[in-house]
Parts: sequence; C-alpha cells; structure tokens
Amino acid sequence: MESDSTYPALTAPAPPRIGVFATLGLVILHLFAAPLLALAVLGIPLALLGLAGDGESLGTVGPLTGAASLLGNLITVGAIALWLRGRNWLKDALGLRPGTVNWWTAAGLTLVLIITADLLTVLLGRSVVPPQLAPLFATPANAFVWGLAVVAGAPLAEELVYRGVVYGAVLRRWGISAAYLITVVVFAFVHVMTYGLDWYSLAQVLVLSVFLTGIRAVSRSLIPCIISHVVANLYATLVAVYLLQVRVQ
Repeated sequence: MESDSTYPALTAPAPPRIGVFATLGLVILHLFAAPLLALAVLGIPLALLGLAGDGESLGTVGPLTGAASLLGNLITVGAIALWLRGRNWLKDALGLRPGTVNWWTAAGLTLVLIITADLLTVLLGRSVVPPQLAPLFATPANAFVWGLAVVAGAPLAEELVYRGVVYGAVLRRWGISAAYLITVVVFAFVHVMTYGLDWYSLAQVLVLSVFLTGIRAVSRSLIPCIISHVVANLYATLVAVYLLQVRVQ
C-alpha cells in the first residue's frame, strides 16, 4: 500500500488581497472626488436655474454642500457596492458578515463612551458642540440637511472605506496589530479636514477611532462598527440641534 506521503497535500488557495492602488483610490474617492462630483451635480443645475441662492449658501456650511456631502458619501458606497459584486472574498475582507459582538452591545457601549466624553467636556469647560460643527446646525435648513449627511451618509461610507477597505487591506498583509494601528491613525488624520488642528476635537475622534477599530478587531465584522458610528453621530446631531436650535429659543 502506498503511503499518503506520495500524494501532494491539497491546500486551499490563499484568498486575494485588496490592492494598494484600490485602497488609495477609494480613500481619494471618498475624501475628494465624490464630494466634488456631488457638488457639481447639485450646484451647476441650481446655478443655471438661478436657485442656488447667494454665495453664502454655496459655502462649506450651506444646505447645498450638506446635500453634496450626503450624495458624495452615497457615491462612495455605490462604488464599493459595484466593486463587491461577485467577489465573496472581498465581502469577507471588508468584514461584511455577522460578527461576535451583538449590535445592541456595540450601540450601548458607544452611548456610554460618548456620554462620558460629553461629561468630561463640560467639566473641562469646553463646548459640547465643536465650534467647527456649530454652523452645520445654525439654521433649521442646515440642521436638517447636514443631519441627514452626518447620520445617514457618513457612518456607512467611512466605515466601508476605513474599517472595511483600509483595515482589510492591511490585515491580510501585515496582521491585526498593523491593521488596528494604521486604521486608528488614518481615520483620525482625515478628520483634520473637519476640525483643523483643534487638538481636543481630534483627541475625541482618536478615542472614537480606537473604540470602533477595537470592535472591528474583536468582532471580525464591520456591521457593529457601522451601527456604533450611526449611534454616535445621531447622538451628537440630536445634542447639537437641542443646544443650538431648541435651547436658544
């Protein structure tokens, strides 16, 4: 009888890895290309029809740019959805599967974290609503449009890009420690575009990034990260609307 050693061992081929250029391309799409495309799609027809309003409404805090932010995030999500078609390995790489952490557990922990952060902010005598975000909720129109963008668009797009694509790309090349560290830093760094060099706001984003990326690593799923991000942004939006629209009346 021939021994089993005469036959070569059958091993499953290693799953494909997310390419470096694909990763960088999606980050650039999310940060620059999609918002500019969305602003052009919305702004040019309105300008031609004379419905864009004055110059202020076309600024960084107007309803038009809020709508462009929402549409830009949806463009990013749509691009990733097209990329996912027929690629089950990519769904696994992005963590688009049930994980080991229940969504309600993630949501509850998120509320504990952000409420604690707000209490600390009050104790330190700082504004709960960062000055950079206050104009987004300064008028009812701004609050409505930017609220949709912040709650419905940003969490899904950001999680797919950073804790999905970036985390998945690094994980399969250099392991979980590198994936965790790089994702935490990249997510916090891109928010410099939102907060400038406001160290306190960036520190809050960094803590949130540590928390969300920790959920991604522990659960091996992106789903609880998306839900936690939605909860965090919804809470922040409701607090901002209350403080800037309801309480001041």
